[in-house]
Amino acid sequence: MTEPTSYTPRNADERGLPRMPWGWFVVGLSEQLAPGQIETVRYFDRDLVLYRTEGGEARLWDAHCPHLGAHLGFGGTVIGETLRCPFHHWRFDGAGQCVEVPGCDRIPPTGKTAPWSVVEHNGAIWAWYHPDRIEPTHELRALPDEGWTGDRSIRWELRSHPQEIGENTVDIAHMMPVHETGRSRVLWGPDLDGPRMNIGLYFLAPGSIIGMDGENDVELNVTMIGVGIIEVQAHVTNAGVHARYRICSTPIDRERIHIYGIANMQRTGDDEFDDEVAGLFFEALTRDFVKDFDIWENKLYRARPALSGADGPLGAYRRWAKQFYQATLDHDARGPSHATPAQPSTTPARRGGELLSVSGLLSRVRGVAQGVRAGGLAGGLASLGDVLAEVRGGGRVGNDEVDEAEAEDVFGPPVTRGSAMASSHSGGNGHDRTASASSGRPGISVPKVASVADYFATLEDRFVPSASRGLEAVFQWEIAGDDDGGIYHAIVDDGSMTLVPGKHVSPTVTIAMDASDYVRVVNGELDGARAFTTGGGKVRGKIRVAMKMRNIFPQAS
Repeated sequence: MTEPTSYTPRNADERGLPRMPWGWFVVGLSEQLAPGQIETVRYFDRDLVLYRTEGGEARLWDAHCPHLGAHLGFGGTVIGETLRCPFHHWRFDGAGQCVEVPGCDRIPPTGKTAPWSVVEHNGAIWAWYHPDRIEPTHELRALPDEGWTGDRSIRWELRSHPQEIGENTVDIAHMMPVHETGRSRVLWGPDLDGPRMNIGLYFLAPGSIIGMDGENDVELNVTMIGVGIIEVQAHVTNAGVHARYRICSTPIDRERIHIYGIANMQRTGDDEFDDEVAGLFFEALTRDFVKDFDIWENKLYRARPALSGADGPLGAYRRWAKQFYQATLDHDARGPSHATPAQPSTTPARRGGELLSVSGLLSRVRGVAQGVRAGGLAGGLASLGDVLAEVRGGGRVGNDEVDEAEAEDVFGPPVTRGSAMASSHSGGNGHDRTASASSGRPGISVPKVASVADYFATLEDRFVPSASRGLEAVFQWEIAGDDDGGIYHAIVDDGSMTLVPGKHVSPTVTIAMDASDYVRVVNGELDGARAFTTGGGKVRGKIRVAMKMRNIFPQAS
């Protein structure tokens, strides 16, 4: 398709975007505002200053001094709990009242400004906006921080409107075309409670977002608070993984918004593992969220869209959202006619970092979880989901053990899911001596084994050199059994492999399992994911390396 050689983006009125909503909005991230620091910001089509007192309180004010209009953000100074104007050194307290006029004992009664209502929690600074300066009508509750990883935050700038971001959340029909998810549907709701809207969503998330195979079942509990806040509690059910993220959209002016993303993962008890998996979640969510950007920046807002039964509860969302505008949305945003479609923009959307979105979180989960789910060395010893589930179940042996997500990478997808499940229930060649490899590489056959000794005797034949190009790692097996157990490690170096009996001083990945179970897993006769989550197997080491094992040492299927 040929893109237009020149294109002038339509402005907010031409696109029919709603007017500015009122409510709570993020105006900054906590970690980016130190005590004594002043930041100049622009939100709600106003110049503002965001600063933190020496005592640690975050405050938001109109930018210009009530005296002669100097901008407090250019040369202003935080002194204790007060802010001093750079022009004549008038000082103002937390209530906005002038408390000092150098060279004058009398403070003018008009020497005051009106601070904005601000709350700070969960890594963000939130301000209340209403065009008529009406005080907050509802509180903003903090989420628990205990038991969750630290905040991973990002901010983007887009030509859009907060309502478009929230509306996108309930638009289940766009999930497959834009985010490549499957079976998207509403589980329950929407439930409306004044300024809050709650809805349950489900979809099947692919691993392709980070170049992996497989899929994960994702359930979302979504709460919207006003038009600017989306809180998502995500549960990857097949993996036992819980994560949360907040997507917060704040109007800069009528044309632009900032989107803040804050993500966390529920802790498993292994800090090193949690940090690595949380990073994978964040990375994948980021990649998925940006898929909407070009659409948001160039679409029209149709006040009376031609909806279908597949679109999800868009009508309910819009009716609920009307309360956050002074006038009705139909009055503020009638939108252009269907005869004037917007043209796609040739200007790349801004990418300010990494964020997450409702469709994004699934991405990350799918990333780690699915990366694990593509086949593998010892049969479905656990999928991303499975590995994490094991962590959750407390079946680990050491602080450096890999979770279920990692284990599945090592051992491939669980027998109960996908094509493996289909073949096992359709009278396939489960008892044949030779079966095609489950690694997805046509033409490669992997033999079944009669014992652990048989497995290691044939490991060199099972090894796939091309899958280990550029990799230096040590894979160790600790197989328990009086007659058939043993400890071995394989040194893999850029396409070569050397098998050595005994322990290595510092293995990259370690697999621990009972001998009889391991043989069954290798032969595809035991669901490795189930064995792993019930304590029958353990995987320790580095996730990213463990995830390569499924291709380096493919299992029989």
